Amino acid sequence: MNVTQINKAALEVLGPVFRMFLDEAQLVGHADFVVMDNVFQRKADVYARGMAALSLGEAGWDEAEHCFEALTIGAPDFAEGFFQAGALAKLRGRIATARTYAEEAIRLYPGHDAYAGLAAALR
Repeated sequence: MNVTQINKAALEVLGPVFRMFLDEAQLVGHADFVVMDNVFQRKADVYARGMAALSLGEAGWDEAEHCFEALTIGAPDFAEGFFQAGALAKLRGRIATARTYAEEAIRLYPGHDAYAGLAAALR
């Protein structure tokens, strides 16, 4: 049984109790895992999935956005998640959202040139 199957089984058995746990974990985050699609997934896997979706161009934007949103919620200390979410929001013309994500990436990692470059491009 893999993690996805275990989480689905736990949801069926524990119902609202496990749902509350997943919701809390999504808010708090974890060093290695985030909640996405109601299951715990490795942060690195979600990031790789988002980047792979971005490589598809516009056809992958919805999937990439889903991944990066999961990272910004579930891994609030992961600056790269905010950066990628901001870069994608910029591509989609969501400038105010892009600025918010870029500012958070810079707050988390002030010396990163790419993060500063995104913020400068959004001014």
